[in-house]
Amino acid sequence: REVVLSLHSVHNVNHGPTESYYGMATNHTAEAELPVTSERPAKMTVGIESIVSVRIFLHTRGMPSSSDRAIGQLSIPVREMLEICGPGIYQTWLLLDQWTAYGSMSRSQVAERFRRALMEIPAELHGPRICLTMLEASVDPGQWPVAEKDRAFYHDPLLVSHTQHAQAVKAYFDHCDREELSHSKRSSRRCSTNTGPVEASELRSELEKLAQRQKADEVENLKAELDHIINEANRRIDQGNASIKTLKADLHRLTDEEEPLLETESLEARARLQAARQKTTELQRLAGQSGAGRSDELDKLREELSILKAEKAALMAEVQEIYSSQKHAASAASSGAGRSPHRAESVTEVEDRLLPDPRELLGTNS
Repeated sequence: REVVLSLHSVHNVNHGPTESYYGMATNHTAEAELPVTSERPAKMTVGIESIVSVRIFLHTRGMPSSSDRAIGQLSIPVREMLEICGPGIYQTWLLLDQWTAYGSMSRSQVAERFRRALMEIPAELHGPRICLTMLEASVDPGQWPVAEKDRAFYHDPLLVSHTQHAQAVKAYFDHCDREELSHSKRSSRRCSTNTGPVEASELRSELEKLAQRQKADEVENLKAELDHIINEANRRIDQGNASIKTLKADLHRLTDEEEPLLETESLEARARLQAARQKTTELQRLAGQSGAGRSDELDKLREELSILKAEKAALMAEVQEIYSSQKHAASAASSGAGRSPHRAESVTEVEDRLLPDPRELLGTNS
């Protein structure tokens, strides 16, 4: 999967006023390391058995990059990170190790150093450390307050980050209390061994001023970190509240405006459906009646056609018989006209039968 690595901050590293830090990240499979800063995250592809490493360098303005000096590195075994932090790392502090060559340690050693870098922040408040975020490229932390599924899925990285910040703040306060108590004890011892009251008072005043300055610096640092955490939390809360208000407004609008329209359209559609069903039933009924009447008419026509065919066949047979009789009569007349007057009369009678009687046509008997 593709992940995005962001370097938010580097603390407790000795550097000059013209020096700035940057990181070079690798997944140990790409040919070149990727630069990573607070403004420029690095994207890379990792698997469950991958190891992501980051080296921190200090660059002096105006100098070539070959003169940059390495101040530490960190290796993150992905499988062990998932077991400890959940599906990613979110704004979490990690201690830096000394620079070493990649591949010089076994995976178990890398995993153990990663656990130490994560867990020992409160115990080593003044050690060099970096604040990192490593999440999938498709993840947007700004949407976590909106989606219930994301809030549940990314609960563990947020819990690890907040727990670590709370432990670090408590450790800072404990450190301030210890420093104040230590300064008080040293001041009392020096005052008890001092023979001159004026010198003791001056020493006590200097110690108190020193303690106040140190305490003020620590308090300012703590306040800055607390303000950052509070501002970030308030920003996310405000963003979540704004999203909730927007969703509620959309829901009210849909309920007040679009729901009546949908109800009206539904009623109209149901009425059209009912009318279409009634019309279909009526057409089916009419089609059934028309079909029955046409069936009776067809039967009558078929019957008349049969009768006509039969009459036609009878007429054809009669005509054929008449033609045959004429042919035989003509043959007999040509062969013995003087000897057979009776046959001639028969032919005449046949011819008379072929034509209707004029008296019948005229309706008279004469």
